[in-house]
Amino acid sequence: MTRQFTLVKDEAFTALSTRLPDDLPTLLASTESFATGDRIRTLAEGFGYEVVDNGEDLTTAGGARLTVLPDSTGTFPVDAFGTGTAALTHAMARPSVTLSGAVPVVAPVVATDILAKLTGAGWHRYSDEQAKAPAGALVEATDGSVVDLLTIRSTDPGSGVATAFQGLALSDFGLIHRGAGTGLTIDNATRTEIRNVLVDCMDSGATGIRLANGSFFARIEGVVVLAFQDTGLLIEGIGSQHVLRDCHVASGDSAANATVGVELRGIFDFHIDGGQYNVHRGDGTGIGILVNNTTAAGIEGGLIENCLTEDDTAVKITGDTYPMAGITIRNHRVILSRSATAFIFDRASQCRLIEPRVDHPTAGGVLAQFTANAAYCTIEGNLSAMQAPLDIDPAAVGIVKRCTQPLSYIQRDLITTDPNLTVICDHVEFVGRCVHNGTAWNTSWVYLLDDTAATFDLPNAGGIVEIIPRSEARYRHGALSYSTSGSAPRADVGSQFERRDAVLTGITGTDGKISAGISGGKLHVENRSGTADSFIIRFHGRDVF
Repeated sequence: MTRQFTLVKDEAFTALSTRLPDDLPTLLASTESFATGDRIRTLAEGFGYEVVDNGEDLTTAGGARLTVLPDSTGTFPVDAFGTGTAALTHAMARPSVTLSGAVPVVAPVVATDILAKLTGAGWHRYSDEQAKAPAGALVEATDGSVVDLLTIRSTDPGSGVATAFQGLALSDFGLIHRGAGTGLTIDNATRTEIRNVLVDCMDSGATGIRLANGSFFARIEGVVVLAFQDTGLLIEGIGSQHVLRDCHVASGDSAANATVGVELRGIFDFHIDGGQYNVHRGDGTGIGILVNNTTAAGIEGGLIENCLTEDDTAVKITGDTYPMAGITIRNHRVILSRSATAFIFDRASQCRLIEPRVDHPTAGGVLAQFTANAAYCTIEGNLSAMQAPLDIDPAAVGIVKRCTQPLSYIQRDLITTDPNLTVICDHVEFVGRCVHNGTAWNTSWVYLLDDTAATFDLPNAGGIVEIIPRSEARYRHGALSYSTSGSAPRADVGSQFERRDAVLTGITGTDGKISAGISGGKLHVENRSGTADSFIIRFHGRDVF
């Protein structure tokens, strides 16, 4: 929808005006007669008006119908429309609106088919925990009777037309919502910008901000949502390309009802960068960020990075029927003092958790949970992340944990493993790259004195194992084929190496030799060479990398 406006410069109001009342209250109280086309400027505020036959914004006591004129920047001050719900409703029909005073609202405000900018003055954040919207930049519900405080949408709500309107920009003001429903709703919009906006639900409103019905390319930055009772920020409806940056979304401490800080419902190819997202739910079931595929097909793509969550589960990835795929979570810090799980991968596929940091975990808490519907997900991090316990359902498929930090051999053995988990260490001293396939490590290191032996678990049912002395004495080297289901032939041996398929005790094999063999489903290695030596044990076979 296109609207045209005649812009009148402030300094021209005096020459064009037939009346110069002291201020807006004086003008509205006036019983004087005005002619259609007369222009009026208030001396105190500098507001400009034109007398019209219909389509008025205000009416004087004398019955004159007034429409508000823009200032020299083409912007319409909300204050010029009077006070209350009607004033804000009329103002939001203009393409660019400045909110400089507190506007008390007694009924829901709905603006349709707009190409608008709503800006305020004086809003700022002064810590990670608090926000301030001075009285000069507020839209405030007077009591709890106002449901859905401010709604901006197309004429046909819920039509599913993603491009119903575009170019909405909201910045630098606050919404105080005391009733049920949602503080700020934006429906059927694309290329929306919301910057430095505070929405305080005063422990009553269910949702702080809601973008619905196919919203695309939203940019939400520096937004603060507080004291909601269900969801702080909800984006839904098969949309994509949204960016959230440095926002703060949190309900009151120990909130009884709040469940989710930010929910992306049916949204893909999004980016959340920085900020804090949590609900502080007292029973530990709160979720900072929920990524939920509600579509009838698999969708993918999304990045969550450099964020903080306190008390609650930081991120949950799930889907109603189909998985959410290709989500990366990077550098997310979690202060896990109430919830038992930092990250949940439910109906999730090909997702990555990179360099997570979890502080103060509750007793029995876990770094990540992978349900039966999780598949081909990866955790990458340092030793601290590798030591954290995981909760992996036996039906989960292809879960991998990868340590990117160089480790000592002793540190490698501090890593927690699981029967349904592959662990990869990029570099371990003495042995290089190591893989644990859920049964055993593919590579081990052992130091054996003379006449001593060691036992190792087999990582799979069959393959080849190399026993390599660190002394590089080739005559002590052995490479054996093995099978847990039966005997296997010798592959290659040095002159001081023998195969002996028995439980080796340190004095079982031939004196002067290294003995190795399979017995009881395990590898046994014995040193009777006459000198101490250390050995690298490396398995090769299916599911051993």
